[in-house]
Parts: sequence; structure tokens; C-alpha cells
Amino acid sequence: MEFIYLLSVCLCALMSMCQSLAVDKPNADLPAPNLWKFESIDDPANKSTAQRLTWTAVDSGDEQDPVIGYKVKVWEVNKVKTIVYKSQGGKFVATEIEEYPRMSSNVIPESSPTVLVVPSNETTAVYPVKVDVMYQFAVLAFTKTREGPLSSPTHIRLHPTEDDLKSGSV
Repeated sequence: MEFIYLLSVCLCALMSMCQSLAVDKPNADLPAPNLWKFESIDDPANKSTAQRLTWTAVDSGDEQDPVIGYKVKVWEVNKVKTIVYKSQGGKFVATEIEEYPRMSSNVIPESSPTVLVVPSNETTAVYPVKVDVMYQFAVLAFTKTREGPLSSPTHIRLHPTEDDLKSGSV
């Protein structure tokens, strides 16, 4: 009997402590932005090309915890080396090839992303890109207390122009 009394006192104390704590709402009710527009633009500051991306605005649905910004995450996707065996003259010959991995909407690259923070009143960002490099872009909305899910990723790779190839810049 004494054990039950002690247990109920502990539970009451724990419940009263928890009532004063802010409990994060699950991010499921904070929708993911939709990346809907990509434009290649000249970036005179870096003497290069950049991508301007645009997404849909997100409403938190909570006046007490509004969206205060967006995080644009950018990954540089590395090529993967694989060995392919080809039959030549009755023998298998190993050949190493380097190519970009297959992209999937539910796989996040292993590398750490560059994160651009954008205020909630803006829905565009500009990021400098290199020719012949694969990038993965995704964006999420955030409030003071929570982050929403990432948007579906978009993959961008600028192919070299004839001028790039002639100049040897690629």
C-alpha cells in the first residue's frame, strides 16, 4: 500500500512538472514548401552562373507560432566510381567508370548541405553553381519551435557549353 501511495505522489509531481513544459507539436502539421521554379542567372559578383529557386509560401496554421523563415539546403552530389566488367576477346576486362548516382526523392546525400536561411516574407534564393556539377536542392519552413519537412528534392546540373569546353574551364 505504501508503494502505491509513493508511486501516485511521484506521478502527480511528474505531471505537474510536465504541464509547465512547452511541448513541440509534430512537424506533420507544418507543410513542406513546393519548389516550383528554377532559373539560371548570371552572378556578376562571383563571375559565374547561379540558380534562382522559388517555392510556395507556407502557413503554420498557428498565430502563436508563425513561420519565421525558410532553410534552403543545397548538396553537391559527388560522382560514384564503379567497376564494370566487359567481355573482350573471350576475357572479362575491368573498366572503372565514374558517374552520378541515381537520384531518388527519398534519399538525402551523405555530405553535409550548405544551408541558406531566408526570412518568411521571401520565397526565393540564389545559389552560385559550377558547370558540370550535380546539385540537390530542398527547402523547409521553420517557426520558433519547430521545423517542417523538406520539400521534394530537385536535382540540377549545368552542362558545359562549347565555349566552356574550348576554354578548358570544365
